[in-house]
Parts: sequence; C-alpha cells; structure tokens
Amino acid sequence: MANPLYCSTGTFTGRVNGRNALLAADCAAQLACDGLEVMVYEEWYGGLDEIAALYNGRGLRCPVVHADKGIGDRMSDPSPEAEEGAFHLFERNCRFAAMLGAERVVCHIWGVPDSDAYLEKIYRRCGRLLEIAARYRLDLSAENCVCVHGSPLNHMRELAERYPSIGFTLDTRPAQFHGELSAFLESGLLESGHIRHVHIGDYIGGYKEWNRLYPIPHPGEGMVDFPAFFAGLKEKGYQGGMTLESPCIRPDGVDVDTLNRDLRWIRAWMESM
Repeated sequence: MANPLYCSTGTFTGRVNGRNALLAADCAAQLACDGLEVMVYEEWYGGLDEIAALYNGRGLRCPVVHADKGIGDRMSDPSPEAEEGAFHLFERNCRFAAMLGAERVVCHIWGVPDSDAYLEKIYRRCGRLLEIAARYRLDLSAENCVCVHGSPLNHMRELAERYPSIGFTLDTRPAQFHGELSAFLESGLLESGHIRHVHIGDYIGGYKEWNRLYPIPHPGEGMVDFPAFFAGLKEKGYQGGMTLESPCIRPDGVDVDTLNRDLRWIRAWMESM
C-alpha cells in the first residue's frame, strides 16, 4: 500500500481521559484511515499483554507503535542507570509492538530535561536501540523531536552516517519549529531511504518559540506550508506512511468527526502526490 495513512492513538488518548487504552478498540472502525499508530504510555506497563490481546481480538491494524516518550528522557540522561533504563523500556515496547504485528517502532532519542546536551552518548545508545529493534524484526524510526542545543536535522545526518540502516520519522511540527522543514526535504535523507515515516501536525509560532509549542493546531491551521511539503514529498518519490498527530481529546469520548475531517484533508493531499 503506497503512502498508507494512520491515526495516532495519541490524538484521542491523554491525561484528560486517563490514557484509556479501550478508546482505540472502541473507535478504530469509525476512523477514515488505514490503521493506527499506537502510543505507549507509562501507565500501560503491567498491562501491555492484555492491551495487545484486546487490540488483536478486535482485529485492529497497528502497523506502527510509538514507544514511550520517557525512553527519550532516559536516552538524554548521561547516567549509566538512565541508559540501562532506556534499553529496558525500549525492549518492553518492542515486545509489545511485535505482539501487535507492527512493522515500525517510532522512538524519541532525546527528551527532557537534558535534550541533546550529551550527543556522543545519544549517538552511541542509538546503536543499541537498533540492535534491540532488529531482534523483534522492527524498523527503528528515530523522530526529529525539538531539541535545545542543536539541530535535529544535523543530528539525523550524523546518525545516518554512523548507522546506515537507521530509519527516521519526519514530524512536520518540530521541523517547522526549528525552521528545517524545507531543509529536510533537500537533505538527501528521503532519497537515501532514511526518512521512512511522516508525522502530520501543525505549528503556529515562529523559529524556536517555546511558548507556542502547545496547543497543537490541526493541519492547515498553523504555519506549516503543507502544499509545498506534499509537493516536495512527491518530487522525492516518497512511498512511506503518514500519521495524523494533532489531538482531538475530549473528557467524554472521542471527537471522531474532527479526526476524520483531518484524515480526509491529509488523504486529499496524499492523493495529489
């Protein structure tokens, strides 16, 4: 399936509704997409097997798992304890992804509070993540999360040099935040096959305006030039998947109408590629 379109379960699960794993099982059939990107939360540990059994029992298609964001926090922490914690959690996430029949695991490789301060440690630790993912026959897809000290694009160029097999998820929101979206398209990482997945979200601020990162606007409501972005993907012959990430979280349920509006909007742009 060329350019499959997925919906992140993070668009409708969050703190407001207790990160309820049941919501995906209940509303997946109503979504105008080709499957789910399942977001793993720390509250799910201890119940991952049951959640996987539930999703499999409902016949949910989950080609992508977004690993617990706390892994990125530990990847940034220079301590040996944090390093081992990152690897331990990542393995649990990979096992869960394999149980769901996923093909790809998206992972933050830096986080808070240290961000990208200890680059050599992060680069080295990525090698271990690749090894763990490979054991579960998963494609590791490191995401271009916002960072404090440097450029996500430059970090990914370095990782591509060190680890030719590594994959990347290009998230439009942090790319716009860092003023790097067009640079990503021209970086050669698409042609080399390193960018294998795309997250779709918008950003309404200027260059590195930290106080504008939230709330996350819906696609087309912010500063991302989506016509130019999709034209760039078409020019580069991008054949990977895309995931909607703009949230539609309500305490009383899932705003399926808004999710489907966004999904259809993305689908229309994808079909123009």
